[in-house]
Amino acid sequence: MGAISPRRLPATALWLAGVLASAGQAAAPPPHPATPPQPPVHLRPAVYGKPAAILEALDQLAKERAAATRSATRPAVKQPPGKWFYFNRNTLAVRYTDFWQIEPSAASVMFVARKVPNLGVLLEWGPTQDLPPEERAKLHAQWLAERYAGVERLRDSRIAGFPAHYFIWVEDPNGGERRESWQAIWVDGTTLCQVTVTAPISGWAHHGQEIFSLIGVYTVPKPKSAPAAASDPIAAAIPQLQAAIAATHDKPADAKGKEHEAALSDGWKLRFADSWKLVESEGSYLFLTSAASPDVTVAIEWIGAGKEPSLDNVCKRQRQRLAERYAKVEALPNRTIGASPARQTAWISGAGAEACETLEVDWLDGSKLFRASISGPPDFFKEQGPDVLRLLADIAKGGKQP
Repeated sequence: MGAISPRRLPATALWLAGVLASAGQAAAPPPHPATPPQPPVHLRPAVYGKPAAILEALDQLAKERAAATRSATRPAVKQPPGKWFYFNRNTLAVRYTDFWQIEPSAASVMFVARKVPNLGVLLEWGPTQDLPPEERAKLHAQWLAERYAGVERLRDSRIAGFPAHYFIWVEDPNGGERRESWQAIWVDGTTLCQVTVTAPISGWAHHGQEIFSLIGVYTVPKPKSAPAAASDPIAAAIPQLQAAIAATHDKPADAKGKEHEAALSDGWKLRFADSWKLVESEGSYLFLTSAASPDVTVAIEWIGAGKEPSLDNVCKRQRQRLAERYAKVEALPNRTIGASPARQTAWISGAGAEACETLEVDWLDGSKLFRASISGPPDFFKEQGPDVLRLLADIAKGGKQP
């Protein structure tokens, strides 16, 4: 179908290229230099020319927006049909159509054009250090310049309300078709987000609308007031979460089908049946999807939690952050994972046909925090709740779970 593998796109990973590359290590930008970074004018020369196709596509987009602003009688632009992909713990979202094939993982998602060769969009996110915006932009420009020739920095703007920095360059053709790349970075709290588009000239010329529609990132709406009591009209309007019902009333399904095993950290392991598909397993996370529906995802992460961490304090802070963003957050009864005490939280994002529920389970092993996040539509938890509990029951340390 002319699609391109993510491995054929440029290796423009975040500074968190080691995004959870080792247990307990949060990704970080390059080391702070001893002297201020040099401005972009000192970057490597544009040996492959300027990314003219991107500049033309951006110019065309600006003209269309200006025309829409000037025309009082211009009909409203309809939101293109499609699905929502939520990321960064469901706080941000992008809308995608059937033009794109989606390939998600724990800390990134790849959108590949189904019918256009070598056109792909890579969206990544992960923890970062606190830096002044301009210093971050200059460091990132230098990081890119070490890898690509002729990197240009465009005027700053905003993505989902956050200050964003933009960069463009021409890929090394290496004897093949000329491709041009556009990249944006922004920070949401303590998370660095990055989106990279790589496309041939024809892709930018004929599919700019599809590209720019996809990279319009939205913040997930927050409730007008924090939902505290059950009498809160926002929370009361949402029925009890199916994820909460499954976690508190269902029993684990019987083990069935062929079993697979994946290592987590510090002797922890996960066993899973053929109904789950292992998509990615790296230094500090593991990512699965339902074999029947890629919209159902499971992410298990582990990070250092500091000295003498308190599970209750960790979960309290997490629930406070969730309550600031979602209208319905439920603290569920405690459970155990393996032999370790665990805390459960459920919440919902989106609404109607685009509603997505998440069941999050946290537990500690020494100074390491483990977090399992299972996300899917409400009907999935209603119908497959026992399978979710089976998956959680099959997380154990050491030998097989009894």
